[in-house]
Amino acid sequence: MAHRYIARWCTARLLANVGRSRLSCGSRLDHGPFPTAASAAQAVTPAWPPVLIALIATFAVQLLASAGSATTQVAAPALADAIAAEVRLLGVYTALLFVATLASGLVAGSLVTRFGAIRISQVALLSCAMGLVVATAGNTAALAVCAILVGCGLGPATPASSHLLARLAPPGWRNIVFSLKQTGVPLGIGLAGLIVPPLTVGWGWRAGFLAVAGLCLATAALLQPIRTTFDSDLETGARIRPFNPLAPLSAVLTDRKFHPLLSASLVFTGNQSCINSFLVSALVADVGMDLVSAGVVFSLALATGAAARLWWGWVADRWVRPYRVLAIVGFGIGLSNLLFGLLDASWPIHGIAAIAMVMAVMSIGWNGVYLAELSRLAGPIGAAEATGAGAVVSFTGVVIMAPLFSLILGWSGSYGLAFALFGFCSAAVALPLLRR
Repeated sequence: MAHRYIARWCTARLLANVGRSRLSCGSRLDHGPFPTAASAAQAVTPAWPPVLIALIATFAVQLLASAGSATTQVAAPALADAIAAEVRLLGVYTALLFVATLASGLVAGSLVTRFGAIRISQVALLSCAMGLVVATAGNTAALAVCAILVGCGLGPATPASSHLLARLAPPGWRNIVFSLKQTGVPLGIGLAGLIVPPLTVGWGWRAGFLAVAGLCLATAALLQPIRTTFDSDLETGARIRPFNPLAPLSAVLTDRKFHPLLSASLVFTGNQSCINSFLVSALVADVGMDLVSAGVVFSLALATGAAARLWWGWVADRWVRPYRVLAIVGFGIGLSNLLFGLLDASWPIHGIAAIAMVMAVMSIGWNGVYLAELSRLAGPIGAAEATGAGAVVSFTGVVIMAPLFSLILGWSGSYGLAFALFGFCSAAVALPLLRR
């Protein structure tokens, strides 16, 4: 019996010497003279930087939550045929998804504080998976439930990840870390576009929904081993605000230091949504491109915009203060939107693509810097609740500016004019950022 105990102690000490530098939570191993099985297990924990593990985890959550939210849109034509509904009803689905995302995002801050960022991320992925599985019932009621469940999964993703990364990201890397995580949003939409259509063609639309649901469940399970380590800052007595979800939003809106950021986010996000919704149509109608070429230009623009998130994060951490970066983005949106309005059929395709890509760099690449700055300024409000409230303001920009774009388009008949006016608004809200 004694020799087994001694052998066990020697093994644990050897493992401790190999991985003694750091645990994933950043503390040193401290085994007593006779270590327990738990301490021996801790000794073999990979000595990866905690922020790297957290970044991979939050990126995966953002990726799959975004993929889940895009699955119905990607499968819309086949889904509409299968349930004998019109594709235009997708607008109702999107509205339900949007409302659920806003509501869950507002409540998520207090939930993260109480139960932990990783646990809430797991619940969010489970909610997305449940919604996609329910949708396979193949009727409009099931799709409505799907929209609500997926929205309840998408809403907490940003507050939970912001809470975790704000705690772990080194000050000189905060914007880069947040920007890396935010690339999961466009990549998640791209992931849905990559896997859902082939599965729909080969095995029917339900196969695509179940595949994305399976990925959500698998990711939630893979988060379990790190939950105890990263959910170590729980406030078990924290109040949950299911009946007062506007409290975080009120706290952010009444604090003047957030006003320049929130104003910029509202306009920038509205402009970003219009690029996503109208760029292909603008290239066909105003510039005279064929649909295939317009689709290629659109894909190049989105890919460039996703990569730009890393660029702007690097710039904000290394060369220019975050407020100045966002001001540059605002003026860049103004200039690139104006240039887009000057395009016509006489332009070469590489020139058209270049301007569209510059638009995307300015309009799509800023989100990580915005969230990092909100987290930095959060103070007693908390990063989760501040970024949740900031996301509500951003979504409000979509609600206001997308219909406004349609009104301008209907009045003028020109996509270029609508983009130019939105560019002017973006430059206007960038001015207060220069004074910070």
